[in-house]
Amino acid sequence: MTCSGSGATVVPRLPSGVSGPLAGHMPVAVRRGWALSVAWVITGLFAPLVALSGSARKFFLAIALLDIPLQIDQNFAYRDAAAELGARGGFNVSLTTFALAGLYGAWFIERIVYRHRSSQVAPSLILSLAPYVAIVTLSIVVAGDVGLYARGVVLLVQMFLLYVYLIGTVRTREDVRFVLRWLLFGLVCEGVIIALSAGGGDFDGAGLQVRKDTFDEDYATAARFAGTVGSPILAAAYFEMLLAPALAVLGTNLGRSYKMLAVLGLTLGAASLVGTFSRGGWLAASLSLAIVYFLLWRRRKLSPAVPVALFVLLSILALVFHENITRRLTEDDLGSARSRVPLAMMAWQIISDRPTLGVGANNYTQALAPRTPEFGNEWLFTVHNQYLLVWAETGIVGLAAYLWFLVGTLRRGWQRWKRADPLLAPLALGFTAALMGQMLHMQVDIYSSRPQIQLLFVVAGLIGAMSRMDTPRALGCNQATRRR
Repeated sequence: MTCSGSGATVVPRLPSGVSGPLAGHMPVAVRRGWALSVAWVITGLFAPLVALSGSARKFFLAIALLDIPLQIDQNFAYRDAAAELGARGGFNVSLTTFALAGLYGAWFIERIVYRHRSSQVAPSLILSLAPYVAIVTLSIVVAGDVGLYARGVVLLVQMFLLYVYLIGTVRTREDVRFVLRWLLFGLVCEGVIIALSAGGGDFDGAGLQVRKDTFDEDYATAARFAGTVGSPILAAAYFEMLLAPALAVLGTNLGRSYKMLAVLGLTLGAASLVGTFSRGGWLAASLSLAIVYFLLWRRRKLSPAVPVALFVLLSILALVFHENITRRLTEDDLGSARSRVPLAMMAWQIISDRPTLGVGANNYTQALAPRTPEFGNEWLFTVHNQYLLVWAETGIVGLAAYLWFLVGTLRRGWQRWKRADPLLAPLALGFTAALMGQMLHMQVDIYSSRPQIQLLFVVAGLIGAMSRMDTPRALGCNQATRRR
């Protein structure tokens, strides 16, 4: 059995050396001479680009990760009427779009120059998400509005490319630490932005837009904060996905700087999540944090001070927000929860009309337009249930592919946790628990906006990449390399 090289990573490495073409048996050298000559010529010509591509790839990946909360983008050919009902209203072009061009350009250069060392993306990981993306793309055959269809597919394809990049290039623990570092940094930045905006700070400008829903006595709640993510619901989805991994960092063997960043992210993120007043976000985060704490406690990975600190933090938040939390949980929300029932019933009607093929990607609002809520005064909007939305737009096969992707990601994360690696196991647990909480939240909210899809695919890509590390084959190759 031969061992391949470690391949391209987020932090690229140059080859240590290549034996001369005349070494060994002459017939082999003759057969390989031409290929080796071409490889060395290309390496000489592109060496400066390869050296630059290492830093460029880290730079572009950091941009893509920070763009999840910052949401610096433009939507072209925007259709207000469709967007008001919950559809993707425009063609999204963002910092992530340009970052993807840089990431794939640098990756392509390295694969040309070091073709014999390039890693192959695991087919099983591609097949985890590719069927759903393919079904969404093929739904053009049933889409009543091709323009809306295109707007939805353009965004999904961009996020799929980011997923593929992560599972193809995150190959080492250093790569995992790099991605984790920027996710935590984004969490802290968003928490700071919301904290300052709550105090009256203004961040509008340079592409950043900070949203705060003002106080409304009729709505029986205080101002709801969204930061730069876009809306309180989107902000809640962002925080609920990163709080559990931040807690999991405290159970790893990472250094003090990572753990301090995680504690800061936990503190600011928890306060910001409370400020969104999203009941689904509260429930999802509570579930994921409880899972992470319990399982890490069973393995004695967390200090006894951690639950004490969490209790103090929650007590402080409860004291500060107790009136607004009580209102949100007990008083009339003007039909916010009740309106989901007629919306779900209309979704079932749309599904019943076309259960197999659906109505086409991003075309739910087209099927919804001629309908009216059945209970009288409820608002008309896209169904607040991600699973019903996927079923209505892509049919039962699309829903099955979507669930296959989610469940497969959970399975890989759980398997990585069971392998008890001091770094990867707690992180896999944190991201897996966060995904479990978000899957629960998907039953009462929509998850089709860019920050939601992008963070979901980043987490799934990172879990997939970690699941491949230290496989028996890779361990054998590493041991053979050390012996040589």
